[in-house]
Amino acid sequence: MVVSEMRSLYRDEDDLFRTVIKRIYEEQVGDKWVVKKVEIIYEDGEPAQPLEYRHGWLIPPEWEFISEVWEYERKQVEETVYDHESEVGILR
Repeated sequence: MVVSEMRSLYRDEDDLFRTVIKRIYEEQVGDKWVVKKVEIIYEDGEPAQPLEYRHGWLIPPEWEFISEVWEYERKQVEETVYDHESEVGILR
């Protein structure tokens, strides 16, 4: 599995700058990349206002887009993989 990360800068209704991060998790299946999960992270905590989908981001309608930057694209990530069919021992 690989992850790509984008940072977007917005100006909120109080003229404060807000950074929003989007992480896109993909898996290669044959010669295609398949999106498995998309995370949207608000650096200052999730906004209290209702969110709307705009230009690929979930943001409050009052926020104004400033800029967008790719941090990295398709960086390899390791995930904990559980084998549910193996026998599991309980430690006491």
